[in-house]
Amino acid sequence: MWKPSTIRRAVSRQLPGLAGALVLAACVAAPARADDSADVVLHIGSPAGDGPATAHDALILLGIPQADALGARSLIEYGFGDAAFWPALGEADLCPPDRPPVDLGERTTTAVRAIHDWDYPSAIEALEPLQGALACFGSPVDGPALARAALLLGYAHFEGGDPLEARAAFAMAATFDPEVAWNEDFPPDARQVFLAAVNEVAEVEEVQLRFGGRGELRSLVEVDEAPLPKRGMIRPGLHLLDVPASGGGRTRIALRLAPDRTVEVPSTGALVGDWLDGSGSSAAPGRALGTAMDRDGYGEALLVDLSTGRRFSFRADTRTARELAVVTSELFEPAPPVGPPVRPAVDLRSRRTAGILVAGGGGLAAAGGFIAHGATYNMGRNETQRDRYEWAKDANAAGFVVGMIGVGTFVAGAVVALLPRPTDSRVSWMPGPTSTLQVRF
Repeated sequence: MWKPSTIRRAVSRQLPGLAGALVLAACVAAPARADDSADVVLHIGSPAGDGPATAHDALILLGIPQADALGARSLIEYGFGDAAFWPALGEADLCPPDRPPVDLGERTTTAVRAIHDWDYPSAIEALEPLQGALACFGSPVDGPALARAALLLGYAHFEGGDPLEARAAFAMAATFDPEVAWNEDFPPDARQVFLAAVNEVAEVEEVQLRFGGRGELRSLVEVDEAPLPKRGMIRPGLHLLDVPASGGGRTRIALRLAPDRTVEVPSTGALVGDWLDGSGSSAAPGRALGTAMDRDGYGEALLVDLSTGRRFSFRADTRTARELAVVTSELFEPAPPVGPPVRPAVDLRSRRTAGILVAGGGGLAAAGGFIAHGATYNMGRNETQRDRYEWAKDANAAGFVVGMIGVGTFVAGAVVALLPRPTDSRVSWMPGPTSTLQVRF
């Protein structure tokens, strides 16, 4: 039975254009595996090769259905807000894309008015984003302004009858601004809770943030709207981390850090790559991606690495990814390696030399064979002894066969030596948009 690879080679010799069209059709129309069905397709990396191919083109060539490929999104943009850095430890959250920016000054003014009116639930409601949507605050959100808002939130909780929430808010204020001071306009009852929370924060060892990636991007990182402190030392707790975006601009991350830890903040691409390879111990990428999918109601995503063709299935409920085996047609078996090019003159000279040697050897064999044939022919006719006659007869036949073989060899060598160099009609073709994208399977 003919193998597909044998058929492909035969067709390419006779109809190279038709073979190329068939390969392209098989690439585009190849059915996707059942494992590739997912709610959303996300891609990472860049297409292999030097051409300006788009991510959608690369996905189609990798066998992703065209509708899914055209609707695919960047994994870094979708799950990480295009942030150039992402913490490997701690709880990191982005502002949901459909939520409008929160005005800290306006919320603080509303809370002050509510406290003056003894309307503490309204004050708590106004400052609720401090805990649930810190990344949604617009400028200005510097440390002192955040600390003042947290102080108001703590006082509202205390007067509302919840001293534990009050202490947590006061600790948040001391984290945002270690120099935060009590507001003497407030009654002194809550002051003791405030001082206890501030002293507790002061005694906790600071956390060190270690940023990887490019140095010029690290210098643009801000914490609570202030430059990153020397050696990256900050107090544990809730902070607003402002980092450069991969495509330009800025990305704000609400980051809650546990005490007594050194937190690595590598480039987002490196963190995601280690997570997919299983070489990283951080679960932060799975948490960030799962949070984004929960927001949009997605249960499963297909992750595709454009640079290698690897693909992964991610489930939002378990926050885990598993690699999928990629099944490809034999049409995509790797082509044999191409050796160094041989100049036409050198190739023709080598071929003629070989032809002359073959023709010479054939001529000598033909001469020797026919000489033996003629000599034994005469010897057999004059021989009267039967055994000598039989030997001469066999030798005569053998000489004739050797002579004919020599003639054939001489003719073949002469043809090789004398014919001109034929035109190379082989066609090499690789699927790709305008032959600029190389997809390796």
